Amino acid sequence: MSASTRLYLYSAAVLCAAAVLVSAPAHAVTIVGVRTGDDPARTRLVFDLDGPAPPGAALGRKSPTDWIVDLPSCALGSAVSTRIESVGRIASGEFSQDGRLSLALRLRRPCRLETFPLENPPRLVLDVFDATESAESSEPNRLDEPVTSAPHETIEPAPSAPHESIDPAPAPRRTGPRIVVIDAGHGGEDPGATGPGVREKDVCLDVARRLHKELSEREGVRPLLTRSRDVLLPLRSRMRLAEEADADLFVSIHVNAAPTAHADGVEVFFLSIGGASDEAARELARYENDPGGAEETAAGMDGEIPFSLSLRQSDTLLRSSRAAEVVLDLFVDRKLARNRGVRQANFSVLRSYQVPSILVELGFVSSPSDREKLASAEHRARLASALADGILGYFEQYAPLRRAEAH
Repeated sequence: MSASTRLYLYSAAVLCAAAVLVSAPAHAVTIVGVRTGDDPARTRLVFDLDGPAPPGAALGRKSPTDWIVDLPSCALGSAVSTRIESVGRIASGEFSQDGRLSLALRLRRPCRLETFPLENPPRLVLDVFDATESAESSEPNRLDEPVTSAPHETIEPAPSAPHESIDPAPAPRRTGPRIVVIDAGHGGEDPGATGPGVREKDVCLDVARRLHKELSEREGVRPLLTRSRDVLLPLRSRMRLAEEADADLFVSIHVNAAPTAHADGVEVFFLSIGGASDEAARELARYENDPGGAEETAAGMDGEIPFSLSLRQSDTLLRSSRAAEVVLDLFVDRKLARNRGVRQANFSVLRSYQVPSILVELGFVSSPSDREKLASAEHRARLASALADGILGYFEQYAPLRRAEAH
């Protein structure tokens, strides 16, 4: 091999290596928020990500109460605290990033850990369960030895929740049928999103009435409408009705719109604590929270909610996410609309910490195909039926029957 050939190959190798270094990101995703929650079944950490959760989160146990969570290809956002305060089974936690991100957890008692990713929005979930007797007696894992985790789960195209059930929130004061508050968005002088021959307020009211009728015919459910006619209600009064009724679920019905005719499909929202899933969700929440000034303004709704979650509040958010997933499943399974996923945003009507709440966008009036379906009474009936079955499916899977409060 000539000297010139060797020089050429060496230069090419250097250039290729430089290209890889330049093009390869220092990390795949950033943790942009950390949420915590605790209930009798588990203590949960949810890491909100700015991209799909990377594979390979590994769990290592130094002792029965000291764990290391290895988070390769992740970085901690600048606005996220490096410390995790005491919550439930977790006494303390601290992130460190020395080449790769890891989280050191100190637990109050021996526990087992499981992790799994979720999509739309992207999240990595870490659950801490009380250890079984056999788990407590087993030898600690080496730090480089992965611990068996729950299977990878995604929300799109067929969302599914972890197999374990959610334990009941603090016992409610009443027994009886489950109460569902159905909110038809907009109304009165506020038409909502409009397209040729279709107004959001009309579609919402029609589907809400149909859903009310469907649920009225189901055993053990009592539906309530926030509005049964073409009137405009203040945003907060809609949720207040659900809170005063001690509702088991609040469902707000809406129709979407976009600057382009190509956007179509259904999406289901639940409340975001640390900001919207993406800029589109943030803009949509801003529009729904103050549609042309016709309703009361919800100041600061697109920012972070400035208080920590109690056990009941965390449980409510978890139930809201489950309800959103089950309802979206029904729409997708019945091929009623393209799946746009479960997302989070700070909608005013979802801002309750005692009533699990979802907001359903049934389609886009800006999409010719969606608009044609939304104008069809038959399609609206199918939407209402899917909503009813999704609500009952959520109750069966994740919302135990109410029990009287002990005295």
